[in-house]
Amino acid sequence: MKFIIFFLIIGFSYQSYSFETNIVCADFDACDFKSSESAIEFESESTKLGFITTTFSGRALKFTISGKLNQSKVENVEVMIPVGGLSTDLSGRDDKMWTEILNYKEYPKMVITFDSIEHGYSGLVKAMITIQGKKYPLEEVSLQTSYENNALKVEGRGSFSLKELALPDPSIAIAKVRDRFDFKFKALIK
Repeated sequence: MKFIIFFLIIGFSYQSYSFETNIVCADFDACDFKSSESAIEFESESTKLGFITTTFSGRALKFTISGKLNQSKVENVEVMIPVGGLSTDLSGRDDKMWTEILNYKEYPKMVITFDSIEHGYSGLVKAMITIQGKKYPLEEVSLQTSYENNALKVEGRGSFSLKELALPDPSIAIAKVRDRFDFKFKALIK
């Protein structure tokens, strides 16, 4: 009888459960990376007239995280970002990003997936991004995870190239946009 109870305890302690967390921010400021529990932010540079370089950033105002979670790891993680939920807090830039760069009417969402990540992990992982209906690897995503009090905390960062994702160059005649975009993210899954 003791062995049956032991196996039942072990079996229940390693059960996984599916989760889905929806993040929606009222506006650009509400999705501030420093003050939000869950956030996605991207950044690049624009050089105007060949010598004035400025940094610009954007945020995901809406996204959904889903997957399976147990006591030792998280699996089948999917981050779905509606293209119309991305914002740089500048309407002209946003409109160009949604329509000309990401073609949101035909491809209304992008999806980032991770396979399996152990709790307490710190290092590089591979991820996949599906953008405009095509899958591309995100080779070097730096990731840290911790699991305490039945909550998973994830933080990470990486970069991508517009050319590598077959996305159009958003540059205009007087302003050249850097091809490489940096991104960072964090999530608290309870």
